[in-house]
Amino acid sequence: MNEHTWICNELGISNISDIDSVLNFTIFWNLFENRYFKSMYRPSEIVNVYFANCNSSEVNEETKKMLKIFQKRYIIHNNFTYYFTTLNLRSNDNKLLIKEVLLGNVTTEESIFQTVITIIGRFRNNLFHGLKQNSEIINQKEIFSVINEYLSKLIKL
Repeated sequence: MNEHTWICNELGISNISDIDSVLNFTIFWNLFENRYFKSMYRPSEIVNVYFANCNSSEVNEETKKMLKIFQKRYIIHNNFTYYFTTLNLRSNDNKLLIKEVLLGNVTTEESIFQTVITIIGRFRNNLFHGLKQNSEIINQKEIFSVINEYLSKLIKL
């Protein structure tokens, strides 16, 4: 069996490179989770990770760039988009904080970091637990590419 051919057929794409960033995300997340969460990602630990490892001007700048990307994706005219609901935030994800950060009402560095990592964590959970439909996977290669770049910067710290 050719894995790439099988995946292409299943997703209805002609070339596996159409979803490289989605496939690569699994490796980036694995490296990130292993480095900062000792292979046990928990939203409750994000702030601790920030203060222990990621509280720097470089990280803060990159995190603010990610926040702006997420704000464009999840907020239109101070209203949350359909994409926000598809994050499938859980009770331990601190949905209220995430909303307030996305709206620009909370601006502390650690809250921004917590929001960005929580959203990326939801991408991970939604992908790994089968919540992303084939069309969503194909149409999200750009956002996964941006997330991968951000995670690579955190991994290099």
